[in-house]
Amino acid sequence: MLKLRLVAALTLLFALVACPLQAKMLPYHINCDSGKGSLRVEHVESVTVRLTPQDGTCHLEVLDVQGNLLFQEVATGIQVSSVLHLTADRRRFLLVQGDSSPNRLSVLTIGPRPGILATVKNGYGFSVEDGCSDGRWHIWTADDAFQGVPELADVYHQDLFVPEVALDVRGDKLIDATFECKPHFDRRIASVRALLTAREIAAFKDHAIKDTFRSGQVKGYVLYIAFAYLYTGREQAAHEVLRKMWPADDAERVWNWMLQKRSEGILKHLEETTAMQ
Repeated sequence: MLKLRLVAALTLLFALVACPLQAKMLPYHINCDSGKGSLRVEHVESVTVRLTPQDGTCHLEVLDVQGNLLFQEVATGIQVSSVLHLTADRRRFLLVQGDSSPNRLSVLTIGPRPGILATVKNGYGFSVEDGCSDGRWHIWTADDAFQGVPELADVYHQDLFVPEVALDVRGDKLIDATFECKPHFDRRIASVRALLTAREIAAFKDHAIKDTFRSGQVKGYVLYIAFAYLYTGREQAAHEVLRKMWPADDAERVWNWMLQKRSEGILKHLEETTAMQ
């Protein structure tokens, strides 16, 4: 799953620069991959989860106490979370991820009135982590608007630098909560800044780094910092990063590109999900 590879790579990257301890990731409780394994049936409070591997695919059904079908998913891989408390009022949820193109995440309520709260699609997979400062579990992914874009073609392991996004449940909506995770991103920003010297930034601004591999690395670091500010709601700081660290003759183009791509990815998918409710 792309998200897991991304998390592993990020963990390696920031471990190398003595980043503070990474957030904990909550493993999915039930997994099915390419139709392998055997039938799983679990009773989870007010619902029954039935996961059936069959003919190279995974079939999931979620039933209420009367045996009525609440939700179903068919995909090459399916992961089901343990019971999660994602809201202050302690409502209980299950997350179901279907590995497809794009990946699908469905948020199911499992209290007295079980149902589907939201389904969102994204090119990167979804994980459950506690990296925000409130210590609660959030749903994390990366913005697929930047997946495989030509602008990052010269950045080694470009998926390391795709913006991360934290999602949360508010009321009956799945929302972007990345802005609430500023301390997490500020630690990341500090670690990445430590990889750059003033001399190297000046050389990058002047198109003077001769080693194309290193130039791509510096480009990735600068973009990561700008993305981190942008996705945590600090647009002015993100814009200032480009003014100070990006070639002056190209900074506004890249800024407009960042804003445009952000409007096309996971945040747009969330808006579409809300509009459908």
